[in-house]
Amino acid sequence: MDKFFSDIKKTFGGAVKKSGEVVELTKLKLAIADTKSEIKLKFRQLGEIFYKEQKGESADLAQTEDIIMQIDELKEVLDAQEAKLASLKKQKICPNCNSSIDEEAKFCSRCGEKFEDDEFDEEYEVVSDEE
Repeated sequence: MDKFFSDIKKTFGGAVKKSGEVVELTKLKLAIADTKSEIKLKFRQLGEIFYKEQKGESADLAQTEDIIMQIDELKEVLDAQEAKLASLKKQKICPNCNSSIDEEAKFCSRCGEKFEDDEFDEEYEVVSDEE
């Protein structure tokens, strides 16, 4: 009987943990979608400024620089969000094509980029003969 309750406790504990992970993934995916929407809005604003400039209307150069800076900041936020999402999914981001791939992969399945073997550097200390 104790084993029965122990098994039930393990099962529910695993289910609770899994549902927490799903909630975290969902929140992160929503945050990523919001960040992408903000970036699109900023690009739209830049496009409107460019259009006005091409039509001969005056454009505020300071506003353009501010929007470009905001886009750069949003892209950094997006990169961090996508890296966190990949980590939660046990994946990594290819630095060449930005694809999500298995964290154990040695090569990107999309572009063929070879990944450095960081584990070797962490596990072994390089000893110099100069000591």
